[in-house]
Formats: sequence, C-alpha cells, structure tokens
Amino acid sequence: KLDDYEEGAFTPYFFTDTGGEWAGKTTNSATYTRIGNVVHINGVVTYTSKASGATNTLRIRNIPFAGNPNNSGIANVGYGNIVPDSGDYKLRLSGTDLLFYSAGVLKGATLVSSMPSSGTYQINFSYKV
Repeated sequence: KLDDYEEGAFTPYFFTDTGGEWAGKTTNSATYTRIGNVVHINGVVTYTSKASGATNTLRIRNIPFAGNPNNSGIANVGYGNIVPDSGDYKLRLSGTDLLFYSAGVLKGATLVSSMPSSGTYQINFSYKV
C-alpha cells in the first residue's frame, strides 16, 4: 500500500540570482512521479536566451516538491549533459530550486559564460521530500 502516489507535469527553467529568469522556457517540459516520500523527475530545461547580468548562483527553478532538509544526503543528485564540460558539477536542492555547485562552491558567472546562448538540457534525478 502506498502512502502517496502522484504523477504530473511541470515547467523547469533557468534562473540566476542577479539576472532573473531566462527567456524561452517550454511549458510542461518535465514530468514527475511521487511515490511516498521519493520524487522522480524527468524532462528538459529549455531557454532561448540567457538573462543579462548573470553573476550569481545558477538555478533550475520550479521543481514540484521542496526537498526535505532532514535528508541532506539525498540533496546531491546526478544529472547528465546539463552543462558543457560539466563533469565536476553537482546539483543540490534548496526548496524547489536546484543549485549548481562545484567543489562545494555555488556556481554562477563562470558556469553561465560557458553555456551556449540558447539550448535544451536533459534533467533526470530523484530526491526525498
């Protein structure tokens, strides 16, 4: 018997603290399945132009459920081909945002400058709520 089961769609998008939302997000471009306290995400993040003045934290916003702060170990999630040459990057949950880290440091301007002017990136991960 399941405590909670839900499926749905959502619209993830790139956001930088100093530049705001990036243009061109695609509606309902990701899906989620929640089984009990575990959420599985699959989809794409699309943008047609980066926000100007992006010098601070890069985020993927609008994840459907906030991560549980008591499950800090689950906050490091894997991803594939999200950013060019991104082998050393990690994603961590903060509320309903995914934040990019490398070597324990939040990433912003350097990472943003390495991304193409527009793109579509696959995201796949699971986390606890």
